[in-house]
Amino acid sequence: MKLLLTVKEQDVTPNATIVDNSRFSKRKAARAVVLDKNDGVHLLKVGLHNYHKLPGGGIEDGEDINTALARELIEEIGCKAEVIGKVGSIIEYRDQFKLIQTSYCFLTKQLGSQGESSLDDGEIAEMFKEVKARNIDEAIKILEQDRPDNYEGRFIKISFIIKIIMSNQEFVPPKTERLGIKVDETIIGAFPATLYRDGEGFFISLKTKRGRSGSNPIALNVLDEAGARILFAKVKELKPTDSYSDVLSMIELAVKGEEVS
Repeated sequence: MKLLLTVKEQDVTPNATIVDNSRFSKRKAARAVVLDKNDGVHLLKVGLHNYHKLPGGGIEDGEDINTALARELIEEIGCKAEVIGKVGSIIEYRDQFKLIQTSYCFLTKQLGSQGESSLDDGEIAEMFKEVKARNIDEAIKILEQDRPDNYEGRFIKISFIIKIIMSNQEFVPPKTERLGIKVDETIIGAFPATLYRDGEGFFISLKTKRGRSGSNPIALNVLDEAGARILFAKVKELKPTDSYSDVLSMIELAVKGEEVS
């Protein structure tokens, strides 16, 4: 499975000392972006520590990844799900726990109706509660707004935002064959974008980051020249720190032909 990200202690604990991790224990986990029939996203809120996570958990002795994932989904959100794609893996170096965790994430679709969850004592103590985002974009916003107050939550916030973003982009059919004359280029948030003109009109090529493997170009139609130029003027005002959901919202308005305010 493709490696999406490596999260180190220094990413969550500024100025943390670099330590020898050669003797750290290793743990593997299976997690999923679970879509319901309306493409809503199942999330778990960890109420005690003020953050959200994806359903899933550790792979037990004797289990393979798929078996572990199926068990965790039944336990945490009370449903079965069909795997429809691989999102990628994330490695976390949790120095305070002397642990290296590798999480394998999948995009899945809920099968059948949803039953009762069967949370363990630890999950109950941490006030786990299922919540549902209306779509992947809303799920991203929910995680971006989290303010975890514990060590584990800070790792989870970083890694789960990436997993949900990648689940959204991995399975959007890219239109990579369309060619045109470059009109303008800019950076939307942290993502390169180019405005092109061809015989059909205007379109934007947005390159979304995909881990270490490069980028995924997606061609987005903006047929009206005036609308395309207004969009580009607006996106140039975005800052590198603007969220990915802000970028997508801006693009979606242009694609739908709505006014970009």
